[in-house]
Amino acid sequence: MDEPRPRLIPVKVPWAIDILDAHLRMVVSEIAVERTEICFCAKVLVARPTPSFEQQVIKVTFRGARAARLIPGENDMPFDPLAYDMSAVPSAEGFLKDPSGSQRRTEEEWLRTGVSLDSGFYQVFPSAWMEELCLDEPELKHYLAIGRYAAAEVLAEGWQWQTAEVRGPAPPWPPDVRVRG
Repeated sequence: MDEPRPRLIPVKVPWAIDILDAHLRMVVSEIAVERTEICFCAKVLVARPTPSFEQQVIKVTFRGARAARLIPGENDMPFDPLAYDMSAVPSAEGFLKDPSGSQRRTEEEWLRTGVSLDSGFYQVFPSAWMEELCLDEPELKHYLAIGRYAAAEVLAEGWQWQTAEVRGPAPPWPPDVRVRG
C-alpha cells in the first residue's frame, strides 16, 4: 500500500514568490543553523490608495532552525509536484486546467483579501524529512520555498519575513541584500 503524500499548505502572506525571477538565496551557518535565511524576488501586494503589485526582495528568517537544504531542480522544475498532496493549494488544480484564467482569479482574490492564495512558500505535513532525522519535536515545522531552479527546505520552530533592499547591480543573482527599516 502506498504511503500518503505529504501535504503542501500555503503560508498566508501578502506576497508570492515570483517563479519567473525567484532565484532563491539561502544563508546557513554551520555553527548557527538556527539563523537560516532565504531571500527571493516576490510579487508583493502594496496597499496604496489603489492596491497594486510590486516586485520586491523578501527575506525570510527562521527561528529555531534545526536543518536546512537547497535542492536543485531537474529539467527546469524546482520540485516534483506529484510527490505532494496539493489539495490545500487553491490555484494548483485550476492552473492545470486554465493557466491564464486561474492566475487572473487568484490575483482578484488576492486583491480582495490582501493575502496570496499560493505564496510559493509552504508548510509540509507530515514531514518525512523530520522522520529521517529523528526529530520528534512538536514545535518543529517543515517549510518549503519553491524558486525557479531550486527549492529550499527548512525545519524550524517559526519564521518571520521582511522586505529587503537590493544593493549593487542585478543580475547577477543572488543580490547582496540588507533589511529595510
